[in-house]
Amino acid sequence: MSIRREFVLLAEHPQSNIRELCRRYGISQPAYAQQEQATRPRKATREKIASALGIAPQLLDL
Repeated sequence: MSIRREFVLLAEHPQSNIRELCRRYGISQPAYAQQEQATRPRKATREKIASALGIAPQLLDL
């Protein structure tokens, strides 16, 4: 499962907190809304997500 899909699934969970997810992934809430609709996140967003996860951006399946 891709990190983007995992993020969206977590966000859709009834007990999730979008603000906390965005803080954890290092992105703003408007950026989150854009990512929900994007087919591929921007490079800067991928780098922030990878950093939050402690992995290289190249390892993301986005």
